[in-house]
Amino acid sequence: MKKLIAILLALTVVCSFAACGNTNNEPEVKLPASALEVMETVWASYGEDEMFFAMGGGYESLTDGKPGAVAATDTDTLQYMLLVPEAQLSSVTEAASLLHAMNANTFTGATFKVADAAAFVTAMQTAVQNNQWMCGFPEELLIVTFGNEFATVVFGNGELVANFQSKLTAAYPDAVIAVSEPIA
Repeated sequence: MKKLIAILLALTVVCSFAACGNTNNEPEVKLPASALEVMETVWASYGEDEMFFAMGGGYESLTDGKPGAVAATDTDTLQYMLLVPEAQLSSVTEAASLLHAMNANTFTGATFKVADAAAFVTAMQTAVQNNQWMCGFPEELLIVTFGNEFATVVFGNGELVANFQSKLTAAYPDAVIAVSEPIA
């Protein structure tokens, strides 16, 4: 009987150590299924009075009135419409965009699945801040990350960017605001 109790106690101790070994100080981040999911989820949360004349996708796959997917091979859209630096193009495995259809400087938003979100954030912040703007000047820059796999980059009118941010953080409470600043 003593051996049986000793074995049960030993098993209890081993199981409790195993449970302790699984604790992690970092909270688990629920990642979106895709870049397009992020943009569609946020856009779907807009009320009719908040929506603007929008389009999405890339040069070869434009959608009307909603976000659209951008192929990772569509480097023209990634570089010239979404401002992804050439050095970061190979890190983008998928993307989705939502733009103001009359003037992209009023609102441009895109989510990217990337190899390294931290490096992508730094590169995008520099690219947006150093861009030579034409046809209007965007006021605010917002970059949000989901783990180290996804980054959402939004720039444009301050009110439109703030509204997008509130919708995005409500839909994805685990998202981390990496950059929120005026465009200089």
